[in-house]
Amino acid sequence: MCHKRMLAFEKFISDKKHPFFIDYTVTNYFFKIEFQRGGLPHLHTLLWLDNFPSVDTSEGREAIIEFIARNVQIESDCRLLSADINRNLQ
Repeated sequence: MCHKRMLAFEKFISDKKHPFFIDYTVTNYFFKIEFQRGGLPHLHTLLWLDNFPSVDTSEGREAIIEFIARNVQIESDCRLLSADINRNLQ
C-alpha cells in the first residue's frame, strides 16, 4: 500500500500537463518515507521548482513567504510539542 501511494505521489508531482503548483513546475524532488508509532507511514518531501522567486530580493522573499503560507501545512498533536513550538504553530 505504501509503495502504491509513493508511486501515485511521484506521478502527481511529475505530471507536466497538470503542474503540482500552478505557477511552478517540479524539476526535481527527494522524498523519504518514515514510519510513525504503530507503523503508519508519512512522507518528507523536498521539491525543486522551476521559476521560483529568488531569496536575493525583498520581493522574492515576500513571494516565498506567501508561497509557504499558501502551500505548507502542519498537523500536530499539540500534547507532544513544547509550549514554544505550540505558540509558533498557532
